[in-house]
Amino acid sequence: MGAGARDAAVGETITGKPKTVTLERMRGFSGWPAKNIHTDEEFAREKGLRGPIASGTMYQSCMAELMIDYFGAGWLSHGKMQVAFVRVIEPGDTITVKGTVQRKEPADAGVRVDFDIWCENQRGEQVIVGTAYGLVG
Repeated sequence: MGAGARDAAVGETITGKPKTVTLERMRGFSGWPAKNIHTDEEFAREKGLRGPIASGTMYQSCMAELMIDYFGAGWLSHGKMQVAFVRVIEPGDTITVKGTVQRKEPADAGVRVDFDIWCENQRGEQVIVGTAYGLVG
């Protein structure tokens, strides 16, 4: 996110750094050597998947990172996020977080900024969607 991004206008979209998901990171995030749908190929296939999938909270954390970059301490003290997981992420996928400013309004501790936020994969498919808001001082 470039300088001045905190001044994004209503309707403007900010973008996070693309991140490639690896099985190694998935295993680190999801408690390897425990065998589950996030860490073990055989276990995931037994559950009807093509292979391991990333934990939803793994890529939700990328959304939180974008919001922290935008709001700073205003996110940590006043930020809220609501999301829905709509598509799986597999090893090798690259995800990018994006957020579009929907509204800005004065609040007691600054300016409340509301976002529509989402992560998309390398094919442009949304994998997680939601809303978020926080305060800019």
